Amino acid sequence: MSLLADLLSKTKNIGSSSGKDVPPTLARAQSAGAASPWLKRRYIIMSVLAIFSIIIGIFLPSQLKHLPYFRHLKKAQLAPPQPFKMPLPPMTVPDKTKEQIAEEAKKTVAAEKPDKTAEPETVSNKQTSSAAKVKKTFRKPISKIQHPSQKEEAMFQDKIAHYKPATAKHKTVEPEPAKIDTNARGALLYAARSSEQSGDWRGALASYRAVLDIDPDNYRVMSNSAAAYNKLGMYPDGERQARRALAIKPDYVPALINAAIACSSQNNNKDALAFFAAAAAAEPDNKSLAVNLGIMQERAGNLNDALATYRRAAASGDPQALFGMARVNEQTGHKSEAITAYRIIMSQKNASPSLKREVKNRLLGLEQ
Repeated sequence: MSLLADLLSKTKNIGSSSGKDVPPTLARAQSAGAASPWLKRRYIIMSVLAIFSIIIGIFLPSQLKHLPYFRHLKKAQLAPPQPFKMPLPPMTVPDKTKEQIAEEAKKTVAAEKPDKTAEPETVSNKQTSSAAKVKKTFRKPISKIQHPSQKEEAMFQDKIAHYKPATAKHKTVEPEPAKIDTNARGALLYAARSSEQSGDWRGALASYRAVLDIDPDNYRVMSNSAAAYNKLGMYPDGERQARRALAIKPDYVPALINAAIACSSQNNNKDALAFFAAAAAAEPDNKSLAVNLGIMQERAGNLNDALATYRRAAASGDPQALFGMARVNEQTGHKSEAITAYRIIMSQKNASPSLKREVKNRLLGLEQ
């Protein structure tokens, strides 16, 4: 029994002790059970805050665009009030001043009325009246109209009589050139070239005339029509068309050649020589022009000039230039030089058969 009593007494002492002998796991479990409601509330608050933060993060960017409006509204509300100026009361004139103004007006009217009974004004009266006017301190009313004198009126009327209103200077506007139907012109030029290739110079001339009706200032077509006139033997018309082209473009070589041919065919060697010389000066490397110029110089009797022209063209071996040089040497009595030139032509491959026959006949005559 004593042993059982001892055990019971130990158990009581353990339950009445301060808890130092309680196992630590049991103590933590007891404290955790007591603190669990507070932890639940904290978790709930944190969850609500997190949800609220998410909602703000979603809607905040869409509301930032309204921020300048609220900022402007805030400034407008905080702007200081502008000062307000009270209107001034209407100006009043004292009664005394009104009376003085009325009296001065009466005096002015009385002074301006002429006195019919007064004596005629003399020089002394004029001086005294002018002195009195100087002493007056008041001004004449502005409403008074001052009529001009007869002299001023006469001058004004004279100015009116001789007045000439200024007219605006208009610039001379040049009329716009008429529009050219390029399609029709091109078709007619094609027809003219086709006629030339087939030898139908009348058809070519008709096409060129139609082109000039569309484009009357075309100097190239004028020169081509001059060539057609020359081919048809209508040399006066050819000369006229060539001169028309040269009036527009003086250095146009085809027009110069056509004019020279037309003049030469009419035995107008002087003008023909001038036209050929101008064409050769414009194109110094043109051998055909040099030969034609030499022929015109030879016809005009300028044998020295013709020989010099032929020699410049014969330097490149041109058969026609050699033939002209030999012909001039034959006329001037230089037979050996003429024979040498003729033999060179006979040895050339580019010399035409007709030219070689002519040269052979001349050689036979010189060698006999």
